[in-house]
Amino acid sequence: MRPFSTLGVKPFLFLNESASQILHQIFLEKNLELHPDRLPAAARKPDSPEAQAAEEKAAMLNADYADLKSPDRIIKRVLMDNLGPPTAKNSLPPAFAMEYFDFQEKVESLNLCLGQSLPDDLQKELLHFKNRIGKECERKIQERTGQTMQFPFLGKAESPSEYLSPWKAEDLAKLQSIDFEIRFFNQFLNDLKRRFG
Repeated sequence: MRPFSTLGVKPFLFLNESASQILHQIFLEKNLELHPDRLPAAARKPDSPEAQAAEEKAAMLNADYADLKSPDRIIKRVLMDNLGPPTAKNSLPPAFAMEYFDFQEKVESLNLCLGQSLPDDLQKELLHFKNRIGKECERKIQERTGQTMQFPFLGKAESPSEYLSPWKAEDLAKLQSIDFEIRFFNQFLNDLKRRFG
């Protein structure tokens, strides 16, 4: 199962600092093994099938390593490969939605011109709202980390059977829901910043 099989490691979702160093060492070993310069001289010609195949393998190795060393990218990749795109609704939790729509109505009732700043009381309300969403996002990130820690990096796979997923569909569904909320909160905060500064 890519990207794990490309580097020859057991599937994981959590990578601490020491495991990250081990993964990097495995990547360097694989990179040396697959590098096009290790081909016989006759096969190193750029248009040879061997050189093209080696280039493709090296590119795949680099791309898969980039995914594996990034917590966000590996989670996104595993979820997409196993569950497809998220199906959760694009909406804030009801309490946040009500507060935001109330705030938006207050802003619209002022008929502010482009570039005109919000009154102090609305600036404070906006800051409070952003802080609440930021804290909720941070709580969800911690929840996601706890979920991924159930599947730590365990090193090299010794046989093809070790490439099988250690997680269940329920684990991934929960992780997908948490990850979706994090992405949505981050996007929502960016939208607030863009609209109101």
